[in-house]
Amino acid sequence: MDSKEQFIYTEEFDEAGKETPIKTSYLVNREDLYQHIDNFVNEHSNEGEYFVAGAKSMAKSIEKALKNKGIKKKYIKMDPFIGY
Repeated sequence: MDSKEQFIYTEEFDEAGKETPIKTSYLVNREDLYQHIDNFVNEHSNEGEYFVAGAKSMAKSIEKALKNKGIKKKYIKMDPFIGY
C-alpha cells in the first residue's frame, strides 16, 4: 500500500493470477490478514504453499503463526524486506 492508501502493483499481481494458480489478496489490517491466513490454512493445510513477503518482523510473525498451525517449514517461503 502506498502513502495514498492504494495498493501498488495490483495490475501485475492480478495478471499473474490469470496465468498461474497464484491468488493475491489485498488486505488493509492485521485482523483481516490473520483471518485470511486461518481460512487458507483450514482449506489447504500442508497441501498449499505459503509465500510471505513484507517487513522482516511481520514476515517472522506470520511464519510463526503458520508453524503454530502445523504448517511445515518446507511449505513456507520467506521474502523479508530488509530495512523496514
